[in-house]
Amino acid sequence: MSDSSKEDIPLETRRQIFQEELQALREQRLIPKTDYIRISRLYDRYSMQMIHKEKTNHTVKEEKKNVMEPTIPSQEKVKEIVSEEPIISHEAETAQTPIKPVIIPKVTVRPEKTAEQLRERNISIVLITGVIFLLFGGLILATSTWGELNAVLKVMSISLVSVFFAGMAFISSKLKIQQTAFAFLTLASLFIPISILSASYYQIFGEYLSLQGNGRGLLGFIGGVICFAIYMKIAQYFQSKVFVLISLVTFAMTTYFGLAYITFSRDVLLLLMALLNVLFLWNLDYVKSQTKLMLFKPYVFQFMMFKIIAETFVTLTLFSNNSMYSFTLLILSVLFLLLAVKHQKLYFHFVFSIVFTYGFVHTVYQSFLKEYSIVAFAILPLIFIGLSNYLGKGNQALAISFRQTSLVTGGLVFIYVNAMAWTDQEAQIFLALLVLTCQFVYLSFTTQRKAYTYPALVLFSLAFVYLGFALDLEFSNTVNLLFVIEMLLYLGLYIYQSEKLRLFKESALYITSSSMLGMLTLKLAVLQWLDLSIGLAIISGLLYVTYRKDRSEEMRRVSAYGFPISLVVACMALYPYFNQISPLYENNIEISVHTMIVAILSIGIGLLFKKTEKVFFHVFFIAGQVLSFLAFLFLVGSLLPPLVITLLITLTTAINGWSVHQYRHHLLWIPVLITSVGVYGSLFSVFDFKQSPFNIAYYLLGPLLFLLIAEWLGKYAKNGKQYFFWWSQLMNVLAIPIGYLLIRIEGATPWLYVLVLAVYIWSALRTKINWQRYVFTYVGFVTLYVQVLLVFERSLLVEYTMSLTLVTTAIIIIVLWSAANTGWKHLIEWYLIPFLHLVTFVHISEVYAYGFPEKWTEVWAGLVTVLLAGTLYLLRKKKWENATVAPLLLAFIYFVMYAGSLSLVLGMIVLFVLMAVMLLLSKRDFSGFIKRTESTIIIDFYRIFGLLYVIAMNEKVFANTTSVMSLEIFVSLLVVLYFLAIRVWTIDLKERKIYAAAAITLCLYPYQVIVEQLSIPDVFVTEVYVVPLLIIVPVLCRKIFSFGKTTQIVELVIVSFLFFVLIFDAIEGNTLTDALIIGTISLISLLFGFMMKYKSFFLAGTGTILLNIYLNTNSLWGQMPWWFYLIIGGILLIAVASFFEWKKQKENTTSKEILEKNKQRIKNWFNKWS
Repeated sequence: MSDSSKEDIPLETRRQIFQEELQALREQRLIPKTDYIRISRLYDRYSMQMIHKEKTNHTVKEEKKNVMEPTIPSQEKVKEIVSEEPIISHEAETAQTPIKPVIIPKVTVRPEKTAEQLRERNISIVLITGVIFLLFGGLILATSTWGELNAVLKVMSISLVSVFFAGMAFISSKLKIQQTAFAFLTLASLFIPISILSASYYQIFGEYLSLQGNGRGLLGFIGGVICFAIYMKIAQYFQSKVFVLISLVTFAMTTYFGLAYITFSRDVLLLLMALLNVLFLWNLDYVKSQTKLMLFKPYVFQFMMFKIIAETFVTLTLFSNNSMYSFTLLILSVLFLLLAVKHQKLYFHFVFSIVFTYGFVHTVYQSFLKEYSIVAFAILPLIFIGLSNYLGKGNQALAISFRQTSLVTGGLVFIYVNAMAWTDQEAQIFLALLVLTCQFVYLSFTTQRKAYTYPALVLFSLAFVYLGFALDLEFSNTVNLLFVIEMLLYLGLYIYQSEKLRLFKESALYITSSSMLGMLTLKLAVLQWLDLSIGLAIISGLLYVTYRKDRSEEMRRVSAYGFPISLVVACMALYPYFNQISPLYENNIEISVHTMIVAILSIGIGLLFKKTEKVFFHVFFIAGQVLSFLAFLFLVGSLLPPLVITLLITLTTAINGWSVHQYRHHLLWIPVLITSVGVYGSLFSVFDFKQSPFNIAYYLLGPLLFLLIAEWLGKYAKNGKQYFFWWSQLMNVLAIPIGYLLIRIEGATPWLYVLVLAVYIWSALRTKINWQRYVFTYVGFVTLYVQVLLVFERSLLVEYTMSLTLVTTAIIIIVLWSAANTGWKHLIEWYLIPFLHLVTFVHISEVYAYGFPEKWTEVWAGLVTVLLAGTLYLLRKKKWENATVAPLLLAFIYFVMYAGSLSLVLGMIVLFVLMAVMLLLSKRDFSGFIKRTESTIIIDFYRIFGLLYVIAMNEKVFANTTSVMSLEIFVSLLVVLYFLAIRVWTIDLKERKIYAAAAITLCLYPYQVIVEQLSIPDVFVTEVYVVPLLIIVPVLCRKIFSFGKTTQIVELVIVSFLFFVLIFDAIEGNTLTDALIIGTISLISLLFGFMMKYKSFFLAGTGTILLNIYLNTNSLWGQMPWWFYLIIGGILLIAVASFFEWKKQKENTTSKEILEKNKQRIKNWFNKWS
């Protein structure tokens, strides 16, 4: 409908049409009642807005018309207008003079209340009236005569409540307040059962029909019928869902009362309730088709479901130990089955399964089946399988659900069956497991799924375990029986299976294999070696048959390895068995010998298969090699003669060497190397040297011997050479500390250590790889140091042994460096430079520990100077300028210690000379702290250590109690002069500023030294130290570092802090002199800041003066009366207000504009300051 067409239809007509259409939707149940009420109210509100809008528009049009056209209002119109009359003189009427236009003033029209508003008002009036009546009636009843009323009057009073609400509903209906009428009618109807209950409680109908009488069920049934008829009538009249629900609940309660009246026990009541539900649910379609019950059709099924669930819960709660209760549970399960099958309700088959299982278990325990409960419970999964096949023909999802239920119950039954293993009912358990096996076998064939074959075989195997227990067999025999069963299952279901049993092939393989391995593990755990060996031999035979019969590549590969390995392990398992039955074997044949025999036997069997089944040859051969190596390991701690041990290890080495020749793989050299080491070690016991030097020489000769073997192998096998070569290096690394300790402990000649050094000399000269040459050379130098140490310890017994040995080693290395070519020099330098650092560090450490030698102090210092100079030369030669920090640091530490051992003057001269040397080196090589090149950044460490020497001079002078004042002033001034000196040849402006700032700041240091020599009164001490800071701060912040506002803020903070220090000092002194001093300083600061336009000094001085005035007049302000402050405050407020008002009248501005203008003026003036 267009907008123009809607405007043509009156609003009241559109509203009537809308209400009719909305009522039609409600009657046809296309919208719920709540939506009907909500939409109706919203449309009423919309109608009110439209009426108000039309009236407003009409009023505006009338006003415009009256303004534009002159009118003479008649008396009738004037009477209609609710406003004051226009004043028109009588003379004007008689003279018929022109009359001026009359403007009709605006008329305020009160909007009429709509029907919705009237209805809401009536609702409020009726509800308030009812609440008042109830309130007063309840108060009168509760406070006066309730206790004095007899039973009849009390019941009548309660009944009158229902009558009262019914009357209120009638009145509301007449007032057309349907919603309120429905609410009161609901209350009246709900009070009917309360009245009946009160009549029964007070025995109005006699003792038989009272709450304690035997006829209370009959009374409940009669009352329920009456209430059901009333509620049903109300539901049909109002079409109310609420009364539909109340009617259904009343029907259920009436049924319960009737059944309770005719039954004699609770169990019979529960059974009749279940049967009645089955009957009602089966005929539910017939009930829903009745015309009189069409109103209940949408809700009866949901109510039945709720009723069934609630009654089931009550039945499960009220447990009884009898067969009737079991039958009731089964009937209840049928209800859920009907819901799931007939009415297609989701998930109710799960509830059926649970309730049916519970009923089945209860039935078993309440019948003769209790004696055979284990087997009976095993049948339960078969029942669910039957339901799956019968009920699932037309519903595949239901069939799957029951199949899953059978699996769940099967799992629960399996847990129960195993839990009953302690009850001596192994025969029933055997039968139950066979029944469960049948379940999974059936599922396997019907679904053609391999997953079900696994539990089938597991249950079948487990059944024979319990069969063994039932036959009272020993555990070992039970395991043997199960092993035979598994072997037959493997042969029957995997190797020689028929076409029908092909489904079980995969599961037979995994289940039987894991079972047999598990049983062999049990045999191993109980140490039954013969059974273990026989079982392994049987498995070996099965694997051989599998290799011959099975065409699966994976199983052929497994069998190719499993057959030889299991046979070899079976032979190994015979060793503990032979030890148990033969003392001769136990006393003479060790495990290593038995293992070697099996290894040789394995290799021999492998040779038999070499031509026919080559894969078996390789596995047997590798197994023999592994066993031979195990035999070698078993020789640890062996009691065999040394020669026999050597022969066994040699045989193992030969087998490993044969393996290398056979397979040509470099990793096979590892066992060859290990057993070769074993041969070398076993020869030590064979030779049995009696003297320790020979033993040490034999040990130290080993690395060299293996190095020679590596050189020999290099002609035939490069991989073998690598293994033996690096093993010799490893042995030699271990020989470095071990050989040193052996020679020291045994007192052997130190020249035996040359064998260790010879290995590195040979390796460094022979290798062609650069990194190896570096490693062998550097480790050789370490070995050289140990050699020198051994010689010194043997021949000399002097102090500073560590320094002397390191220096001697350094001299030898320097000689080698001098005699070497360029390549070797470059190589040696990488070791020599850090080694010289180490030598110097150790030298300094020993001097720190023992002090300088009395007669060798100068020589010692000269030696260190030469070492440090050589280190600096090498670093500068290699262009490692940044690395000079290390020797410079060592030099600083050493010469500070050296200066400490001299007199004050000589020590100062030494340190001053070193400082001068640092300055000269810095001036020669650097023009700033950092020198940038194309590839790197170089730091001038010379000026750093020059400063450290200056600091050391100051520390030495001020730590000396005998120093003179002139020397103290000189060294303190030297700090400032040092920064000025390095500033001279510095080019970068920022760095020059830093040095200037440091010099200016450090002027405070000599200033303090000089001040400490003077006698200053206590009142001036703080000012003497603070005032120089006030002088330095503006110089630094304005002449050297000037960064705009940031510098101003920093200056302000520092100056303020310094003035705070002065203020706290004055407060602590609390004398007139302190006040004068702080006042004078702050006044000078204020004048200085004002003249120079320095904010920091001006603000700090001003604030300090004001604070000083306040602190000194504090007592005066405290004695002033309150009225004084009030008068002053009032005057100020009046003055400010008068001023703003005057400015406003004079310049026509507001107070805010005045404040902003003056604020800006002050801000512009103050911004000129820095």
